[in-house]
Amino acid sequence: MKKNKVNLLIPFFVLVGLIIVLGIILWNEDLVKIFKSDSNVLERIEGYPKVIDNNLDRDRSNNIITSEQEFKDFVSKNFENSSQISIPDVNFSNQKLIIVISSTNETTGYGLKIRSVKKDTDDNRYQILSILSKPGETCMSLENKKNTAIDMVLIPNNSFDIEFNREIRVVECN
Repeated sequence: MKKNKVNLLIPFFVLVGLIIVLGIILWNEDLVKIFKSDSNVLERIEGYPKVIDNNLDRDRSNNIITSEQEFKDFVSKNFENSSQISIPDVNFSNQKLIIVISSTNETTGYGLKIRSVKKDTDDNRYQILSILSKPGETCMSLENKKNTAIDMVLIPNNSFDIEFNREIRVVECN
C-alpha cells in the first residue's frame, strides 16, 4: 500500500515542479514583453495601404513626417498627382506620421503594408516592420502600369529612435 502512494506522489511532484519552472519562465521580463498589448503602438490611417498610379521613377523609402509642410513636400516630391493623397488628420505635436513607399513598379500586382510598430522601452526605440508583396512568376495577367505602393501609420511623438525593417513576399497567382 505504501509503495502505491509513493508511486502517485512522484508524478504529482514532477507536475508541480514543471508548473513552477513554467511560471518562472513566463514571468521573465523578456517574455512578458511579447504578450503586452501596448508593445504594438501603430495607429492606422484610413484608406491605407494602397497602390497609386505614378509615372515618376523613384526608389523605395521610409519616411518620418513631423509637420504638415513636410507631408506636402513629401507628396509633391514623390507623386506626380498629389490629389491622390490627402493629408490625414494628424496632431503633429503628439504624433509622427510614418510613411513607407515602394520603388516605382512597372506592373500591377504589388502591395506594401506596415505590419507592426514595436516599442522597445529598454532601448528607447521603435521597430517598424513593413512587408512588400510582389507578384510571382505564375502571374501572367498583370497590367503594364507604373505605380507606387504606399502605407502610412501614426506613432507617438517622442525621442525614441526609429528602426525600419522590410520583408519581401512573393505572391503566386496560380
